[in-house]
Amino acid sequence: MEFTVLKKKLTSYRSKEGKLKKVPGELLVAVLRAWEAYTGPMAEFGREVGLRQSQLGPLIHRARLYAKNTVQGAEDFTEIKVIEGPPAGEGAAIELSWDGGKVIRFKRADDLVEFLRKVAA
Repeated sequence: MEFTVLKKKLTSYRSKEGKLKKVPGELLVAVLRAWEAYTGPMAEFGREVGLRQSQLGPLIHRARLYAKNTVQGAEDFTEIKVIEGPPAGEGAAIELSWDGGKVIRFKRADDLVEFLRKVAA
């Protein structure tokens, strides 16, 4: 979101004393995302969105708490139906498609987890 749009939206929640009151969560998240994408100093970002540094810090803190306590993107969630396969037996394996079209099969989930840990290290 552009800084001028953020600035206009934030000014609509300003009290007569200049304090921000009852800023909705979606706007908090928009400010947080803009701050995370911004590469300059905090004071400059504050000037861009029309906030003092003493207002920006608590606003970012509230935005982080809001983003942490709410599920972002829940409206885009699509349920995946799992179809039962053949019963686990000798032939059952977990297949992992790797680079270059290689397929690696694991007989147990523990083997897969161990392999992924080694690859990540």
